[in-house]
Amino acid sequence: MKFESLIKIYDPSFDVSSSKIHLASKFENIDPLNLYHRGNFSRWQAEQNSRNFERKFLISLIRIKRDEWLFVGIFEKISIEEIGFPTRYLYNLKEINTFDEISGRVVLKFERSGQMSYLIAENSISKMDILEILREKTTISEFPGYKSVNINRSELKAIVEHRSPSWETALSNVSGVYIVKDIKTHNLYVGIATGSGGIWQRWSEYAKGHGGNEGFKALFQEGGQSRLDDLYFSILEVGDTHTTEAEIRKRETHWIKVLGSRVAGFNGNGPIQR
Repeated sequence: MKFESLIKIYDPSFDVSSSKIHLASKFENIDPLNLYHRGNFSRWQAEQNSRNFERKFLISLIRIKRDEWLFVGIFEKISIEEIGFPTRYLYNLKEINTFDEISGRVVLKFERSGQMSYLIAENSISKMDILEILREKTTISEFPGYKSVNINRSELKAIVEHRSPSWETALSNVSGVYIVKDIKTHNLYVGIATGSGGIWQRWSEYAKGHGGNEGFKALFQEGGQSRLDDLYFSILEVGDTHTTEAEIRKRETHWIKVLGSRVAGFNGNGPIQR
């Protein structure tokens, strides 16, 4: 089934020729899908570097993976104002509630040419096929397994704020050694989590801010919360919550030596920050 046909089912009078399509993809440390899960996508989308939404309606899609897109709503442009210097544009966009039932549920197949993010709707919408209609609105991904965790702080914040059951259960029941990477400098930090609450408890502190880590405090002073979002979290190894702290510390020391994070990384910023 074509996406255009589904739109017509929900609103036969909707004028595709008065619309643009926004293809929102990951850029640097910004993940539109994560913003959507946190309820911040609309606010982020409203601010643009150029006058990208110069039609009455905006059809918003977020990239899930190569050639697959999630439909997250249709918006009406109410007004636009110039802000800041250099000039940016703030759009007042009102979501059309006619499409609430399918917003966040429709997965599309679309092969875009090049890297264009703003398309004339009538030139592209006929090429969009429906792959799947989810039973419920998309939410934070399920826990992928300890060996596959690789999330940035913004994603971690969303997981913690929503208390994602699969993530909280998996991380609360293990102690372990984890690694944090700053993608701007490639500096590493090796840390441990022990005792009640396991990795979940420690990472929840990072989700709120710098977690008391001196190296991360410096990043916060450098660029605020957005600078902390350059941090990516992974797990090196796990034990259960009954594994002794002495055992975990030995494994931490091993990984610090292997990865060199004390010589060139955050573990060299004074005492090891737990």
